[in-house]
Amino acid sequence: MPAKDAPCQRSRRRFRHRSCELALLDPEDLAGITPVVNREWVRLAVLGGVVVGAALGANLLGVPDSASGPLIGIVSLITVGVLYGARLVGTDLIDVMRGHSRK
Repeated sequence: MPAKDAPCQRSRRRFRHRSCELALLDPEDLAGITPVVNREWVRLAVLGGVVVGAALGANLLGVPDSASGPLIGIVSLITVGVLYGARLVGTDLIDVMRGHSRK
């Protein structure tokens, strides 16, 4: 008769459960690899700065209020496209700006 903890023993190298640790890779597979640094905050800070800069620039240049909204939206779309590249689908971004969701 198998022991109560047999599933954990069989999967000792991979997905462990209960009191076992969870790991997708063995520690020897990760030896010598540096972890990835999350720089999402940099992208968000740049995006915020560009959007605020576009709003201030439009105000200082005397752009009419009816044109400043679309101008800021277009600048935001272009900036997100530059910062995120192919990771963000353009149609999804337009849907977000409109307040819609296709999913």
